[in-house]
Amino acid sequence: MGSQTPPNPKYDKNKDLVRGELSGVFIAGLFIPYVKKDDFKFTPQTIEIASKMSGKSPDKLGGRNDWSASIEAYVSNSAGHLSYSALENIAASGKAVTFEICKVTIAEAADGTRTVTKGDVIRKGMVTISDLSKNSTGGEYETFTCTLNGSGPLQDSTGKEIGSTEALSAVGITI
Repeated sequence: MGSQTPPNPKYDKNKDLVRGELSGVFIAGLFIPYVKKDDFKFTPQTIEIASKMSGKSPDKLGGRNDWSASIEAYVSNSAGHLSYSALENIAASGKAVTFEICKVTIAEAADGTRTVTKGDVIRKGMVTISDLSKNSTGGEYETFTCTLNGSGPLQDSTGKEIGSTEALSAVGITI
C-alpha cells in the first residue's frame, strides 16, 4: 500500500471545514429550495468469501456500493421550484434522473429575495425518488421528506466512479 498522508500535514479549521449552507442538492438540473437538512449515505456492501483457508476468521471482499440521500425541506408554492409537487411527479414516473451535490452561492437582494448560483459539482449520479411524504401541522409551515436512491455509480466532480483506481489516485491514495 502506498503512502496516504504527506509527512507533517497542516490543518486549518478556517479552510478545512465545510458549512452546510455552502452546498445544495440538484435533481434533474434543478435546485431543491428551502432544504432544512440533507443526509447523504454511502454504504459499501461486502461479500462473505470465507473458506477452509480462512480458518476461524471471517473473510470478506467489497461488493456493491449503495448510496442515497434523504432530504427534509419546506414545501414551496412557487411555480418552477423543484419542491414537493415536482418531486411527486418525478417519483411517480419511476424514472432515474440526474442528481448532483454542488457548491452554491446564495445572494440576497434588498427586497429579501434570494438567488442561488450553482458552483462546482461535488458528487453526481442518477437517482430514483422514494418515500416522499408531506407533513402539515397547524401554525407551522408545511415540510416534506424524500429519499433519493442511487441508480448506478456515484461519481466525483470529474465523472470518475467513486472507489475506482482513477478516483483514488485523484485524492492521492494508492491501494
